[in-house]
Amino acid sequence: MKFPKTLLMTALAVGFAGAAAVAQDYPADDVRLIVPFAPGGAVDTTTRIIADSANKLDLLGGGYEFVVENISNSIVGQATVAREAPDGQTVLAMTSSIVTNPKLQETPFELDDFRAVALYTLDPEVIAVPTDSEFETIEDFIEAARSGEVSTVTSAEGTSHHMSGLALENRADLNLNIINVPAFGEQVQQVAGHHVQSALWPWGEAKKQADAGTVRILAVAARDRLEELPDVPTWEEAGLNVVEFATFRGWGVPADTPDEIVETLAEILGELSQDEDYISRMADLGSPVTYAGPEEFRQVIENFDELTTEIIENAGVAQ
Repeated sequence: MKFPKTLLMTALAVGFAGAAAVAQDYPADDVRLIVPFAPGGAVDTTTRIIADSANKLDLLGGGYEFVVENISNSIVGQATVAREAPDGQTVLAMTSSIVTNPKLQETPFELDDFRAVALYTLDPEVIAVPTDSEFETIEDFIEAARSGEVSTVTSAEGTSHHMSGLALENRADLNLNIINVPAFGEQVQQVAGHHVQSALWPWGEAKKQADAGTVRILAVAARDRLEELPDVPTWEEAGLNVVEFATFRGWGVPADTPDEIVETLAEILGELSQDEDYISRMADLGSPVTYAGPEEFRQVIENFDELTTEIIENAGVAQ
């Protein structure tokens, strides 16, 4: 599930003369980017960087802009986009919870109600602890979680971060008291106030806390060690029996959205993936740009669907 930065460069070279020209009558107005989470998390922050960068470059054309809109409930936000007209005027900031929400609870939509537009980053999960935690190493953490129980805060039920905790319980035989808190700011308060012993966060969100000295990172769920964390082992190196666990972030639209509009939106993200300022801003956030077009993004989603089906069935938490 790991994509190099140069992924699909051949495809990106085609049709970039002007993304807005692909669909002649699109857009008809400003385009809403729906973030199905509260402000402040990585999905919100990266979406705002995308909107700001695309607007500065006038990638929609016609004087129209992307407008970010937060809906602080993933199911409500996702359902909002699913019900919209398939005209490209409303775009979902699509994350891994689009796959897991319907598996875990009743939702007014299914995965098939959406169409993949493009991927813009893959963000590996990390195990974080307060800076003064009793757990000096990942080995300390594992020993405590096997001999007793370790509390860990993560995002809302059904998100990829929640799934990563279930994967650790299932594949690494850890005993975790998983506490689901939707808003990232509240999760940080739980850790900083020592109300929990650890956190399961995407690196894109954990980086700011690590840089500020609020937390230490014990292990990262990537195939290789991160350049920013050369001394931090991968989950596989730590013996957690998980090779890679990364949340995807991209765009989705209602299922019946025409090809031309999907291609226009995908090309906008493609053009951004080659813009140096955008690349730098995303890297500073801990979300390196990883572009994949509609078909490749659809495959990423299908792979995650297969992985989480196994995790959810083994955990016995399917609806």
